[in-house]
Amino acid sequence: MMHPCGPQYRYRPMIALLLCACAGVPHAKTIIVSRSESLGKRSVATGGAAVCKTLQSAVDMAHSGDSILVEPGTYSGWTTVRDGTPEDPIVIMSAKRWGASIQDAPHLLPKARRGTRTKTATIVLGKHQVVKGMVFENMGTVNPPPNDEFYGKAVLSISKGDRVEDCRFTNCVMGIAMDQQWNSYDSTQIIRCVFENMKWGGVWSFGTYEKRMRDHLLKDCIFRRCNTNNWDHWNAGCMKYLFTRDVVIDGVINYDNNGNGVWLDWAHDNFTIKNCTAFGNHTGESISQYDNYGETVVRSHAGKGIYIEGDEGGLVENCTFYSNYWAGLGISESGFDGGVTIRNCRFVEERNGICFRSRLRDEEFTLGYCDIQHNLFKDWSEFAWRTHDSVQTITEATPIERGFTFDNNTYDCDGCAEFARWQVHGEPPVHATTLAEVRDLFDCDHNGTMGSYEFDGPFHEVHLTTLDDVGTDAMWQIPSQDAEANHIDNALQDKSVGQTVSIPVTGRKAIEQSGSNWVTELYDLQCRHVKLTMNEGAKQWVQTNVRDYASTAQTDVEVVLTRKEEYVVEASMEREVVQSVSPAAMRSFGVRIMRLGNHEVLITGLGKAARVWILDARGNIVAGPFRPGTRGTVRIHGMSLAAGLYLADIRDGGHKQVLALALP
Repeated sequence: MMHPCGPQYRYRPMIALLLCACAGVPHAKTIIVSRSESLGKRSVATGGAAVCKTLQSAVDMAHSGDSILVEPGTYSGWTTVRDGTPEDPIVIMSAKRWGASIQDAPHLLPKARRGTRTKTATIVLGKHQVVKGMVFENMGTVNPPPNDEFYGKAVLSISKGDRVEDCRFTNCVMGIAMDQQWNSYDSTQIIRCVFENMKWGGVWSFGTYEKRMRDHLLKDCIFRRCNTNNWDHWNAGCMKYLFTRDVVIDGVINYDNNGNGVWLDWAHDNFTIKNCTAFGNHTGESISQYDNYGETVVRSHAGKGIYIEGDEGGLVENCTFYSNYWAGLGISESGFDGGVTIRNCRFVEERNGICFRSRLRDEEFTLGYCDIQHNLFKDWSEFAWRTHDSVQTITEATPIERGFTFDNNTYDCDGCAEFARWQVHGEPPVHATTLAEVRDLFDCDHNGTMGSYEFDGPFHEVHLTTLDDVGTDAMWQIPSQDAEANHIDNALQDKSVGQTVSIPVTGRKAIEQSGSNWVTELYDLQCRHVKLTMNEGAKQWVQTNVRDYASTAQTDVEVVLTRKEEYVVEASMEREVVQSVSPAAMRSFGVRIMRLGNHEVLITGLGKAARVWILDARGNIVAGPFRPGTRGTVRIHGMSLAAGLYLADIRDGGHKQVLALALP
């Protein structure tokens, strides 16, 4: 719809927003970057703001607190000449999300800051700057390693306190590079960015033991189809960080990458990886850069969803892994100073759920303490968990003897030949073929259980690729094109606040209570997030129908728009509460619930179509859905639940019953 005062005023609301954001800064200004034929007319149309044709001209004018608003078009990169401050950053924002496309700017490379390690980056940011909503594409051309230092060919070289939000990096060598040896990257943030079809990978960090990147946040980003050039899978893939302290990786989705997914490789202290989804990552033939340089090698162990290697310690929590080639999670030579905790994660349809390695490397870098509890292992093809072939420093006969805590996990696998494998150096591996043998042979999971857990997938078969596949569609194995093309912004195009719209979503975040309502975030595979406020009935519907992890399958969710801005979308949803039938009515279907002791619960008399969820006292789903076995029973072990009151939500056809569970 045309603005009532004419199209020339369409950016004034955004300009006003930017001015409000820097209202406390004396003489803060907004600078417009436009491809318009007449800069004078654009200045009048934007209320007298300064207008430039190039980003470099705008950046040269910008001071702390200033904002640069970039109109849609194709532009060259820039090199920042001034820093912002923590309170008043310099903001460089596309007026339309993904409307401003940035491409190579060779004439700017000599302007890179003196002393900056990534001096060949197209764009060099000063400290405390925000880059928002840009597209960076078709950047960087390098020879295969080691002829060129590929990590010096990133699109962005950021600095301390910088924030990159809502950007898209496509068909570049690398998206963002950080090397703590030459600059400080502390307190940097990368939020809701897409990295796709990258020649090497999405992001990279480096440093030394003494110079580590601190307090970095990587949140709600998507990495897909990275390492298109097929560089060695022990060096390239989705992304790779080295040398950090207190890094947080939250809500990151990675899939269909050629190599490992999220990779914390060497010297990460107190890391946190949470709420992430990793699926369909794979590996294959590549040209070795290491011991047999120039030879074709297959790094089959590289196809992992998340990889922790050579790290002091940290946390992996509430993550979902499925359909990765080698393993969901790899833990190699880590946990030697603080331990690695893995809890409340799901490993489904994996070749191996968790793979532990302990090679002979630097003296202190060895497989240390691991705390593995309250996880789900479902439908694996080799092992739920195992040791790698490299166990040079493992001398203990069981994980418990090595100092592990390994308990309270759930296993669900009909027909799986083997459960776990542990190997002592110099001896043949020992295999456990049942949960009972896991307890007897490895002294693990004495409070673990066999359960029945429903997981909707969809699942993907991935395979090793060959050198002949490089540069062809055969390299990419996840059919995600439809889900990527059918995104939320398409549904919102002609909608306004107050209207009802059906949005296609590929997942959701946890549901939290807000006053008398419930709140979550719905998202798609283009990093568009929608904050959704729900009543009790809507919460029930979303819990049941929208996956709490990322996938290529979409659910259409009908909502009412309550806020629609370029970078913020909010909506509401109301539905009738599904009423419980009386206990007498449910008993007529023969349902009974019994406490068996040790937090174990048995529910009997269920129909084939019945499903059971476990809810906390506030109504949040904490486990399930569980499906009945052949005799109409569900056996639930409360090992992952703290003592307290819970609810068993039982649904069979049109009937529902909620029964109380008190766990001591």
